[in-house]
Amino acid sequence: HFSLTGQAMAGVEIQGQILHTLLSDSAIRILPPSWRLFLYLGLLGLAGCGFACLRPLAGLLGLGLALASGLGLSFYLFQHQGWWVPPVLLSLGLTLTYGANTLGHYLRTAQEKRWLRQAFSRYVSRSLVEIIMAQPERLSLGGEKLEVTVLFADLANFTSCSEPLAPEDLISLLNLYFNRITEIILNCQGTLDKYLGDAIMAFWGAPLPLTRPAVLAVEAALAMDQALTSLQEEWHRQGLPRLTARIGLHTGPAIVGNVGSRERFNYTVIGDTVNLASRLEGVNKIYGTRIILSGATLAQVQDEFLCRELDLVRVKGRQQPVAIYELLDRLESRDRYPWVATFAAALAAYRAATWDLAAQLFQEVLRDRPGDPPSQCFLRRLEHYHQTPPTAWDGTY
Repeated sequence: HFSLTGQAMAGVEIQGQILHTLLSDSAIRILPPSWRLFLYLGLLGLAGCGFACLRPLAGLLGLGLALASGLGLSFYLFQHQGWWVPPVLLSLGLTLTYGANTLGHYLRTAQEKRWLRQAFSRYVSRSLVEIIMAQPERLSLGGEKLEVTVLFADLANFTSCSEPLAPEDLISLLNLYFNRITEIILNCQGTLDKYLGDAIMAFWGAPLPLTRPAVLAVEAALAMDQALTSLQEEWHRQGLPRLTARIGLHTGPAIVGNVGSRERFNYTVIGDTVNLASRLEGVNKIYGTRIILSGATLAQVQDEFLCRELDLVRVKGRQQPVAIYELLDRLESRDRYPWVATFAAALAAYRAATWDLAAQLFQEVLRDRPGDPPSQCFLRRLEHYHQTPPTAWDGTY
């Protein structure tokens, strides 16, 4: 036996200490097991509620404070009150409670992230979802200037074709179209911006930088046009009208970021690049085409895709004329389009105001490609110019 000073205690001193304890009634008291269990469960319950309300780091600080308090209280009760409350079990229980709460916190966070990723994936591209999950601070108002390729796609004559349809048939048609087109956009690493009635807006080059965003955008446009062929067959089998889509693409600088209010905003692109892409989609109506690119987009894709120049146009909202091009096919398929050179010669004659030669060449294009809508468009225009020659001619429509 040893005293509090660490020195050995003689046998007679031990007997004296025993007699002193009996005479002064100062024996160490131990809580009954049932009371001890009730105390431990109560303290651990309170600690569990506290840890559940705290983040793991704050909970760790709380655990340290609880362990220090438990040890201090146990020492005080033993030294000054004569009660022995073992601190080891309580400390172990607090540690296990903190560990269980921390594990539960991480499991809940992982589950919420999975749910959030699945939910966001229905609205935006997977690349944007991953950025949101990794950098949630980017979910704030503001933007940055980037070069992007913007795509607008719209169903031709949708209003007139949808008027006689029942609501359920209309929804079925749109859902089938949007499912197929959205899948193509996301597979081509595009960011789906929004649905505008029967129209779709998407862009490439943000939020993740891409090596050749224009190529991916044109790839998506070509795939969308090809997908409509099979969609038309499905619509026909269901007794629905066979619709076609018009697509416009333009590449240029734009402001990319979160636009809206603090309560609700949208990750989008704004600027002249977006406006021009939207205008080019509408220009398809004039020439009877399905996909029109700007010269800026063509400059980045001409090594991989076959296009023909259509015209120089001055679109609404722009003073400078814009060269527009029709997307035909991949470049390796150019042998299937021998009339492209004839159309280019006809266009050159048209711009030189040699109307008769231009009309002759456009007729040749129609012989090689019967029903070519742009050639028919130019022939109607030339007929009008023969009757009413333009006063100031610069080749711009």
